Amino acid sequence: MGWAFTGRSAAAGVNASNNESVVLNSTVAGNFIGVATLVFSAGGTAPTSIAVSDNVNGSYTQSAYKTNGDMGCAIHFFAVGAGGNLTITSDPSGAVSDSQDIWVAAAEFSGGAASPASGTPTTNSGSSTSSSTGSTTPADNNCLVLAAMATDASSPATITENAGSEGYTLILENESVPGELGSFVYKILSGGSGAGQSESWTQPTEAWAAVIAAFKPSTATFNAVPQMTAWRREVGISR
Repeated sequence: MGWAFTGRSAAAGVNASNNESVVLNSTVAGNFIGVATLVFSAGGTAPTSIAVSDNVNGSYTQSAYKTNGDMGCAIHFFAVGAGGNLTITSDPSGAVSDSQDIWVAAAEFSGGAASPASGTPTTNSGSSTSSSTGSTTPADNNCLVLAAMATDASSPATITENAGSEGYTLILENESVPGELGSFVYKILSGGSGAGQSESWTQPTEAWAAVIAAFKPSTATFNAVPQMTAWRREVGISR
């Protein structure tokens, strides 16, 4: 089996808060949950860490977190979820002030491995009208690739995905307050490891931070033909 987007995603944003939660309903047991957190610290320094958890599965694993001055961008995941209605909470900490503009987006995918991380996640930052994750190479074939970008724009702004025609699909984006502005996208690779994966955006000339990470699919398969052949031999049936 391979990766597939279930179509279930949700996002929420808040201004000047110490955490933010998003509700992702009707998730299926065994599926993968990916979460992007975009944050701006009112205290002038980005949070030093971000913890993500939900009310059913507990703590999530961080793939990557990139800061740039007073803002940051992170991707977390839970590999094999218990299913059900999830309240997913992102909790930034370690900033000068525990008051942040936060935007959190979550998405559910099927077909992931129990230990899905593949290759080394890449992070990047800058200040320009063009942002990019930089390049990462998955260590496995047919991976799911997640990428996210946060921008320091202080007012509603247009964000454009796939500025370099990379072919990612938008999960969700935030182009206005409440919450930090930015974008969360995915791509499912087919037929190879997808060397040199990256994603880029255009946005106002502001500081930005971006991350990208790859996740391998489950290799479990079910082959009905050998089992049927054995049954035919047991009962004396032949072609």
